[in-house]
Amino acid sequence: MSIRLATERDNEQLIELTRQCPIQAGISLFIDRSPDFFQIYKRMDSESSFVLASEEEGRIVGCLGALFDSYLINAEPFTVASMGDLKMHPDYRKGRFSQKIALSNLERCRALSRWGMSYFAEGNKASIGFSQGRGKLPKGILVSRAVHSSVVPFFALKSSGAYRLRHATQEDIPAMLELYKHHYAFYGLAPVMDEASFRRILSYPGMSISKFRLAEKDAQLVACCATWDQYDFQRFVVLRFDAKSSAIMFAMSALRPLLKMPALPKVGEHLRFAHLCYVAVRDRQVAPLRDLVRAVLCEMRGGQHSFLNVYFDEKDDLRKCLKGTVSSSTRSLLFLFPFEENYDYDQFKLGKPLVHVEYATFV
Repeated sequence: MSIRLATERDNEQLIELTRQCPIQAGISLFIDRSPDFFQIYKRMDSESSFVLASEEEGRIVGCLGALFDSYLINAEPFTVASMGDLKMHPDYRKGRFSQKIALSNLERCRALSRWGMSYFAEGNKASIGFSQGRGKLPKGILVSRAVHSSVVPFFALKSSGAYRLRHATQEDIPAMLELYKHHYAFYGLAPVMDEASFRRILSYPGMSISKFRLAEKDAQLVACCATWDQYDFQRFVVLRFDAKSSAIMFAMSALRPLLKMPALPKVGEHLRFAHLCYVAVRDRQVAPLRDLVRAVLCEMRGGQHSFLNVYFDEKDDLRKCLKGTVSSSTRSLLFLFPFEENYDYDQFKLGKPLVHVEYATFV
């Protein structure tokens, strides 16, 4: 087996590989990246991103990618490689095939950054094994347990009325950047958000300034967030429902005409959802963010989206913004990987324990 950089000529094979690597859960799905597997890489990090391909006799049987972005680690800026998109054909999941492509990925990332970042579903022992420092791979540092909540736009939840809620415009960007700087100062690990990075976010497929919502009080911006539907570059196709999910879907279908239930996909159809992302609040206030979330959910009721996906560090009090909503949740583990050889792990500690990472940008 050989490892090489994937190119546009591999597009169809990589799209097919994603079909062979479904997400197995209550609702089993595969990711449809057609017509362009590479679009997410081109649009989010056109300069440094890459995808590696594992090839066996001219057939692509695995891939692993990386995107690069700037993060603050203990208030110091670093270029960090977000490593993901690990897919191995079912026939090649045993043995050292995955480790081989991970080592090649490490060498490429090490030339461009000092840190890597990956997250793994809690309980997925096979994936988490990559964080244990096997062979020549660096050991990962567990920095966050993230709670991934899928919120159903079910009830017509009322906002408090204490804030002025509206969509953002270009004129709001300076105030938003000030709020992000203020908000991220409470975290030991958080993105760098300057005007250049914010403008790049606005260029992502499916994103625009109108996707951002603001909460104001006494003419001051106190909270903001965005909703991001990634349908333009990746779609989640339903393969099957387990018994519990089937029962829930049947009940929701019966109630939908009466209660403005969300759109419900069938097997073979797309599961539409939006991500709540790029959250910032002033002075750790939960109330204005709760009002923004409720406004988003009310707008989604009875529409094409089945869920609003929300992500927070399990220790982050901002999770309370979901109080009163109907949701299910899973957890994932976020690891930092030092690329420095012979790294002294005893020297690392986040000065502030909270972590803010935009999971919607991971592949």
